[in-house]
Amino acid sequence: MKRSAEAISELHSPSKNAKIEGKISRLSPMKQGKAKSFFDGEISDGKGSVRLYGFDKQLREKIERSVVANESVTLSGCEVKTGRYEKDGFEVLVKSGTEVLRSEREFAVKFVDLSKDSSEMKIHEVKELSQLAPVAVKCKVVRVNDSFEVSGGKRLQYVYVSDASGCIKLCLWQEAIGTLFVGKSYLMKGLYVKQYLGKKHLQPIKGEWSFSEIEDISEAVDIGDTDHEEGQKLECVRVLGVSHFRKECICIECTCEGKVVEKEDDAELGICSKCNMVQVKEACQTTVAGQLLVGNSSRRLSVRGYGKVLYQIADAGENIDEKLLLKCKPFSLMEVNGVIRSVCRK
Repeated sequence: MKRSAEAISELHSPSKNAKIEGKISRLSPMKQGKAKSFFDGEISDGKGSVRLYGFDKQLREKIERSVVANESVTLSGCEVKTGRYEKDGFEVLVKSGTEVLRSEREFAVKFVDLSKDSSEMKIHEVKELSQLAPVAVKCKVVRVNDSFEVSGGKRLQYVYVSDASGCIKLCLWQEAIGTLFVGKSYLMKGLYVKQYLGKKHLQPIKGEWSFSEIEDISEAVDIGDTDHEEGQKLECVRVLGVSHFRKECICIECTCEGKVVEKEDDAELGICSKCNMVQVKEACQTTVAGQLLVGNSSRRLSVRGYGKVLYQIADAGENIDEKLLLKCKPFSLMEVNGVIRSVCRK
């Protein structure tokens, strides 16, 4: 008996040997990863979409032929996995044994060509796009949050931008932080759409993002009239448990982009995982990260902590460890999307 293929919006559980069908809405060229080359993209049935990725160049070429022919596809023998960023979503791994077959079903899905220039759009239109679609927007900055440290020592800043049709979050990293100002209007190019925890946001395309100040967009909606990120404050909590605690050395050349690992033949030296520079480990910046279970008399919560906030919780210098975190004095914290943003002690 032939196994019928599932449409993307009908996926309900992970599977090692799945058969799915839809239409390719995005496909990247081969890219160099940390260990090997890969490609990724998106497959959709018009009602739902999932990330698609693989490591086989010939398999990518087969998928690309379906794009050129504007055909729907059946992927037989692929693996459906739980999504990395969407806990209730999925992603599809196409393996060397995956068959790429023509599907007779028609899906109302448009292919997004990432090689073309981004098109200028209204924010309400941006929110309807699939992930990684390139866009340009004319918008007004209505809110700029303080930057904060995340995994690997990188810094992130949330900026909220709007026009007459709506408001959306823009994520700025590293050198882009602090470049936009509340009340100013800009034409921004080289952005792409991403989705995290079910919400769309904008992110600059590395090396392509640009912005220029324009006349004030007076009709821009205020952030108070839109959905935006909300956090919660927990008072007088203690650390009840620590897991996945780690210390990382950051490369002195490519800063937060590269992590330094110890050289096998010399404990005082390290080599960057990105730029391969050999360096003295003592000269590197050290950062920390970990998952904390915190709680007070009324509730418990599992949160991630990075860098400065963990040092503040432990009230310690570079010798921070799990024991110091567990023995810390009570504190208050602000949590957003499972990440500790700030710590306060009275």
